[in-house]
Amino acid sequence: MGEPSNNNSVLEKLARLQRLFYEQLPDKLYQLETYWQQLRQGEAEHVISDFHRAAHGLAGAAGTFGAITVGTVARELEMALKPMLGLGNKSSIRIDAALVDVVDGVLARLRRAAQQWHPNKNFQLIPDVESESRREFSDLIYLLEDDVLQAEKIRVNLEYNDFHVRCFSRLVDFERACDEQLPAAIVMDMVLDEGCTAGAKAIEVLKQRFSICPPVVFISVRTDIEARLAAARAGALRYFSKPLDLDALTQTLNGLTRQVTSPYHVLIIDDDEQLLEYYATILRQAGMDV
Repeated sequence: MGEPSNNNSVLEKLARLQRLFYEQLPDKLYQLETYWQQLRQGEAEHVISDFHRAAHGLAGAAGTFGAITVGTVARELEMALKPMLGLGNKSSIRIDAALVDVVDGVLARLRRAAQQWHPNKNFQLIPDVESESRREFSDLIYLLEDDVLQAEKIRVNLEYNDFHVRCFSRLVDFERACDEQLPAAIVMDMVLDEGCTAGAKAIEVLKQRFSICPPVVFISVRTDIEARLAAARAGALRYFSKPLDLDALTQTLNGLTRQVTSPYHVLIIDDDEQLLEYYATILRQAGMDV
């Protein structure tokens, strides 16, 4: 386990990341409101997918940084927009009065929730495993998470437990890293810029390229059966919903990487760079190579 001085350093870093998310929150809300205005003005092409992706990202990030109500309301917005995703290539999308009432109401509640939330420093570091057990498994983790702040939080917690975490916010960088060296385990966000199940598809491609693929853990704000089935088809060993239970994630990675005969690295994939940094900090502090 990390020394007390290291603990303080990790806690300070987590607090800094939480504060950064807090400072960026008004811009995230403004972006959501801008997408909504563009959609109501008939600018349908690409707007609905960007609107939905932004709501999805906020739902996951807010929970990670302790803004639980913000995350819950953002999730409501994401689900309200989901039925329109298949219509994004049309020149216009019909916005009826009922939808206007729903989205306007959710956005208003989202802004109130954001105004009422303030960062706190009540972080809990995940306890390390016994040192003798730690010697029995490889510690390199790849984390693909497109939200840099969330990635950094994960990285901090995992590195506290002697994992080494390598973070990625872009799928192409993750794939390039796998060509150079495979990790001991992969923590993969299900939703990326490439699509709502892009994480699962990326793992399927990886398994076609390598005869032996590292164990995979999926993380996502999605809790629906479609996402879980996609993860299962890709061969995922665990699926964690956001906000993450970092203790459970750490223990899962401990089990997956134990008794690995040749060292692997952990690859983290996510298209949000701030969440990537957050997750990577946690994983590296936990002792994995990410």
